[in-house]
Amino acid sequence: MTYIKQSVLAIESEFSTNSHEALKDFNKLVVTGAETGLFIGPISRDPPALLIALSGAAAQCNGQLLVALIAHPGRWKRADSLTARVWHRIETAGTSLMTNDRVHGRHQ
Repeated sequence: MTYIKQSVLAIESEFSTNSHEALKDFNKLVVTGAETGLFIGPISRDPPALLIALSGAAAQCNGQLLVALIAHPGRWKRADSLTARVWHRIETAGTSLMTNDRVHGRHQ
């Protein structure tokens, strides 16, 4: 009989701009214990505030962690919505930091 021993990749998304809702779904990602986790959320007016809200849970991740903020699906038909802001977690002196904000996509 075959069984799952370890999760390699886990993906979770939440498009509410409410950081409490985002944290609930982010926690689902954390508990998988995957080698790599990807959280996809909405681009908001204050991305650092969302990252701060997620930082406590992010510190509990053992693997690589990526956070991608993209336009809400309701805006995907607009050309200006084809952008993602991506952060990844690094460990520094026992502290988990979300860093390296990168912008990917097409700008019109």
